[in-house]
Amino acid sequence: MTNNLPIITIPLEQLSSRVSIVQKTLRPLVHCNNEMEVPCKLLPKKQDGGKVIAAHGKITRLEDYRDWKFRTLAKDIWCQYFEIWKPTNDEKEFYLFRAYLHLFQTDRSTHSMKEFVCVHCDPEEVQNRYKQGPHLHIKNAEEPIPQCHFPLNYCNLDTVLYSIDTLTESIEKAIEILTVEVVNRYI
Repeated sequence: MTNNLPIITIPLEQLSSRVSIVQKTLRPLVHCNNEMEVPCKLLPKKQDGGKVIAAHGKITRLEDYRDWKFRTLAKDIWCQYFEIWKPTNDEKEFYLFRAYLHLFQTDRSTHSMKEFVCVHCDPEEVQNRYKQGPHLHIKNAEEPIPQCHFPLNYCNLDTVLYSIDTLTESIEKAIEILTVEVVNRYI
């Protein structure tokens, strides 16, 4: 945590309403007229040191939210999204630890999925400011490219990290770009 104070916090009672905001944010990935909802849920048990909001397909039999994926507009492109919210000392507020979006492409020959583009956000990262706001990773490229962090809002980082609303807006814009520039090219 930066200066021992979390950057993005919300009261405990707002965590459950965050689920519908995440659903709205992910809509462009699943339906061109934005009417379809992405199933999401706030996991009831504490995981990874906090509360997790994760998107999933219609079936959530898999126990680990990191295995949950949902299909995008393009039938061979799948998505994973989750947020990890950790409690402050009094546990009346939670701070955003991570917001991660991953795109996977189906490899029909191996019947597997390969991660190829990610947008991550680690607001509490103190060692690398590039990672605090939404940043892009290119997976399955030659090393060292998959480990690089390409910030999407670096010159506006203080504005983006001002509140959960401004960060959500930035993530929405990143999703819009991924939908147009990546997902739509596979339709």
